[in-house]
Amino acid sequence: MWFMYVLSWLSLFIQVSITLAVAAGLYYLAELIEGYTVATSRIIKYMIWFSTAVPIGLYDFERFPTCMIGVGLFTNLVYFGLLQTFPFIMLTSPNFILS
Repeated sequence: MWFMYVLSWLSLFIQVSITLAVAAGLYYLAELIEGYTVATSRIIKYMIWFSTAVPIGLYDFERFPTCMIGVGLFTNLVYFGLLQTFPFIMLTSPNFILS
């Protein structure tokens, strides 16, 4: 009985430590994005282009369903529209709502 008790406290400590480490890492990334908006916009644009090429390849080579590919390409189109005003995002814009 005591082993399970000690094990549960140990797992809680590990989970809290990992959660705090992830939070600190995300905070650091947010600071980097805020400081380098032009480079971040360029990187996001390349990531969207890559994630557009993947569904096209899945359709061409693996014959995935057209509806699934169409929804993926539509969301990437919406993300490109959202990237046009990148550092400034309006919560009521159609692109934000669709994304």
